[in-house]
Amino acid sequence: MKDNITKLEDIFGALDKITKEMEQSGLSLEQSFLLYREATALLEQAKTKLDAAQAEIDLIVKSED
Repeated sequence: MKDNITKLEDIFGALDKITKEMEQSGLSLEQSFLLYREATALLEQAKTKLDAAQAEIDLIVKSED
């Protein structure tokens, strides 16, 4: 997994790729767990980026009031 992907779009792309890999039959349980852990880490990165964007939006809206 790439550590700290910078763009939210890239995170979603990586998650899409993981989803497709997990949908394939023939993955070992170990491979599935590794992909799951990678997806969880990516989701945390996405949440952090989305929370930061929401905070910026809140500041803009608050400053307009």
